[in-house]
Amino acid sequence: PDYPPGCKRLVMGTGFYHQFTRPTVALVDTPIDHVEPRGIVTADGVLHELDVLVTATGFHTNTYVLPMEVVAPDGRRLTDVWDPQPFAYRTVATPGFPNLFMIIGPHSPFGNQSLFAISETQCDFAMQWIERWRRHEFETTAPTAEATAQFNADLKAAMPNTIWTAGCTSWYLGADGTPEMWPWTAQHHGEVLREPVAEHWELTRAPAPEPVSTAR
Repeated sequence: PDYPPGCKRLVMGTGFYHQFTRPTVALVDTPIDHVEPRGIVTADGVLHELDVLVTATGFHTNTYVLPMEVVAPDGRRLTDVWDPQPFAYRTVATPGFPNLFMIIGPHSPFGNQSLFAISETQCDFAMQWIERWRRHEFETTAPTAEATAQFNADLKAAMPNTIWTAGCTSWYLGADGTPEMWPWTAQHHGEVLREPVAEHWELTRAPAPEPVSTAR
């Protein structure tokens, strides 16, 4: 099918495009009609004979932590909170789920940045909280609903100016038709996760550590 620009994920693999210059490689984008013992028959009636067929037909891009189920202290399940579609505060956390930090969470910029760079940025952000927890500065922390709502409103407002909204049927699209992508630069992702914004987080304080007796 003829996809408008922006419908497919950018390919950054070294040597990927060069493969199509080889005489033994061809790109076939005609829809598959059926599979038979000799190979694949496309909708135009052409049989593509095969020795091996590898099926890599897609994946659920917005299930994130599934099939693992995460339950909040009040009993709410993350799958219910994320119905009809996932959301997060700056790609790393969700209100009501204390001390839960995600790697490659909702709206992470995986369409235009390396997964390694993204995960390192998110891990560094989580480690700042973990170090504070180790210093007994708090017991639990989670982003506020207000800060999360504002982030997602800003994200949605920025989306129409991007290539992700070129107009197509794509796995990028969420339940409301908005692409579940990162509308800003990869550098901006690092900037918003450089350090926590105090007023965007709810904390419960840790009890003061009991003194350790050295008497014998």
